[in-house]
Amino acid sequence: MNTTANDMGSTAAGAVGWDQYPSAPAEVAFNTDNPIQPDIVAMDEDNEARSDQVALVDKDGFEVWCSRAKVLEQSGQLFEMILGGRIHLPVSSSEAFLLARGIDARISGWDCYSLEQLMQAVNLFSHYELRQWERSGLETAIIDRLERPDEEAGPSPKLRDRRFADRLVYTAQQGSMYRLWSFIDKQGLCSAVHYDPGDDRPRKRRKVSTEWVYQCIECS
Repeated sequence: MNTTANDMGSTAAGAVGWDQYPSAPAEVAFNTDNPIQPDIVAMDEDNEARSDQVALVDKDGFEVWCSRAKVLEQSGQLFEMILGGRIHLPVSSSEAFLLARGIDARISGWDCYSLEQLMQAVNLFSHYELRQWERSGLETAIIDRLERPDEEAGPSPKLRDRRFADRLVYTAQQGSMYRLWSFIDKQGLCSAVHYDPGDDRPRKRRKVSTEWVYQCIECS
């Protein structure tokens, strides 16, 4: 198994204290006359613990473990993808960490996450149809990151990057984030084009319906 994660994955994992493996089995009493017995008991307990776990396997083979019951509770789409106790996904290690945390609902705050990671989380949770995730908290954190860099100069200079602005529009649309739509509108980005994450060619992207944008803003 490839256990090498990229820098972002390592940062995210370290920041939230995520353990990629199930917890170790508790110590058990054993007969000292039989040195093989403790290994057998520990192996049985480890196998039992693993039966309650599912591994999210990223595109490089890195595994992140989470609760099988939580996968069933959170996403029928992901549960149907389980094969041999593993779910193979076309995502990076950092995205696998985020998805696992979202599935187990162990994220209590977003302060330690970067703007890029926050946007990744919204897109992942929406794409894999997680039933329960902290939509409002994520939306607030994204807006806060955009406003934070320089209060005097205004919102994040990233908004002047057309490519980034398109991705932000896509994230707001995926997460049905109406307050983020309102923020985008105030920055004059309502005419931004729709971002297709699988296509880097601007000519292939289509206009976002401004009518839909204003409907979203009115709902906020």
